[in-house]
Amino acid sequence: MAVALFVPLLASAQMPWGGPPLPPPPPRYVPPPMIDPGIVLMPPPPPMVFEDRVAPRAGGCHRTPERVAAGPDCSAIEQELTKSRTELDQLRAIVADAQSAIAELKAQLAEATAAREAALATQNELGSQIDALTGRLTSAQDAAGNAANQAAAQRAELETALASSRAEFAAAQQRSQSAATALDETSARIARLEQRTQALDAQRAAAEARVEELQRQLAEQAGRGAALERELEAERARAKAGAEAADAARSADADQLRRLRETVASGRERIAAAEVAAADAQTALAAASKAADARDRSAAVEADRLRAEVTAGERELAGLRGRIAELEVSLSAAQQELVTARMAARDQEARIAQGDQQAAACAAEFAASRAAQGARIAELETQLADCAGIRVEREALANQLAALEAATRDSDGDGVVDAEDRCAETVAGASVLANGCEPDADTDGVADRADLCPATPAGLAVGATGCPDNAAIALEGVQFKTDSAVLREESRAILDQVAATLNIHATLKLEVAGHTDAAGDDGYNLRLSQRRAEAVREYLIEHGVAGERLGARGYGETEPVADNADAAGRAANRRVELRRVE
Repeated sequence: MAVALFVPLLASAQMPWGGPPLPPPPPRYVPPPMIDPGIVLMPPPPPMVFEDRVAPRAGGCHRTPERVAAGPDCSAIEQELTKSRTELDQLRAIVADAQSAIAELKAQLAEATAAREAALATQNELGSQIDALTGRLTSAQDAAGNAANQAAAQRAELETALASSRAEFAAAQQRSQSAATALDETSARIARLEQRTQALDAQRAAAEARVEELQRQLAEQAGRGAALERELEAERARAKAGAEAADAARSADADQLRRLRETVASGRERIAAAEVAAADAQTALAAASKAADARDRSAAVEADRLRAEVTAGERELAGLRGRIAELEVSLSAAQQELVTARMAARDQEARIAQGDQQAAACAAEFAASRAAQGARIAELETQLADCAGIRVEREALANQLAALEAATRDSDGDGVVDAEDRCAETVAGASVLANGCEPDADTDGVADRADLCPATPAGLAVGATGCPDNAAIALEGVQFKTDSAVLREESRAILDQVAATLNIHATLKLEVAGHTDAAGDDGYNLRLSQRRAEAVREYLIEHGVAGERLGARGYGETEPVADNADAAGRAANRRVELRRVE
């Protein structure tokens, strides 16, 4: 039997973790296989070569805090790759051992099957190891994909933050422009207030000058009134003095008249003169009284006029003082408003300055964030490139594993690789020949394991059971102890094989027919054949054949197949057969 194990060679390449290249295994001479004349050799598949598709990367994979926080752990990936390298080295060693085993197997054909089974077990173990490595590499690939998704999400967040920062910056500029406009309006208002304040100051100065003029005029009027009052008092004093003088004169005239009357002798002329003088004096007194009254009335009118002017001046002064108070209140309010406006302007300027600072800080923060995100994206792209290299290496390993599995695959598990197996769908557990097919002793196309008639003559057409259709199946070799239905020990092994074969044909229904020779009583032979048929049926049922598939009938000596005249014929007639039941 020819056995060939095609081992892939690992091409030397610089690994991404910076280690030395793997040296290729030395060429090995493979002697020609020992060929079994009974085995048909299949052409071997082409040899496979492991290609290291991982491009060298300068500088290795450096861990940084940002890479540790946001990307796949390069150290973990390097450890996985180192472990993969170790496993590949182990694979080389195992392959070398397998090649040595092949040389030994080619030297001795009997050991080839065992060595092949060991190689298959080793291949399965290696497949499990590479599956585990594939799982880890898949995890690394998923992690890289997640890192790429995270980078895309971070980029989207950065763009959102950029748009928000731009909106805030535009809002800050708008607020700055609004504040500048408000500041201009406040400045114009302050200018108008200052102009109004100057006008109020001028009005106040004019009012104060007018008050001073009125006070001066009032003082002058008061002086004039006092002078007139003094003059009036003087006139009154003179009038009083004149009246008193007139009274004194009248009193003197009365005394003199009395004296004249008393002294009529003093002469009438003196009395007439005295009377004329008295009349003149009276006229003068009346004129003086009239003049005094006129002066009193004129002084009173002048005093009333002056009092009216003083009252009007006082009212005007009070009005001016009220106006001055109003102007002072307006001025105070304007000054307070001016102070408030100036404070608001300073606050607005401070807010504008703060907004400018915030805008500058936002711009700086945005620039720094954009730079950091750019570095982060570059780092993630580097990591993705690293993972792409790992993915290429994984694919190469997967291809190598697939090729190795294809070269050593045994789909039906019969111990013969598919490349050499001419019966690739053999049932599990069946014994096969070197070509992977089950033994078929009578070459009728039905394997011995399922053949109820394993000795069918060549060229005879058979059915699925390996027997001619509707033909009775003789259970050759099934014997009983003399004159009983007890199976001999050697018959049990035969029936075991029959039960196994019947279990393969699970839908086949049969009758177990018992036969005897012609020796003895016919009724006894009929009963004996029935017991023997039932014994075989019970044995088959005990060994897994369903009871509803089997019937039992004894035919006695009624259906001989040979002459009962000799011992050989009688032995042939003592038999048990299986007959198909439709």
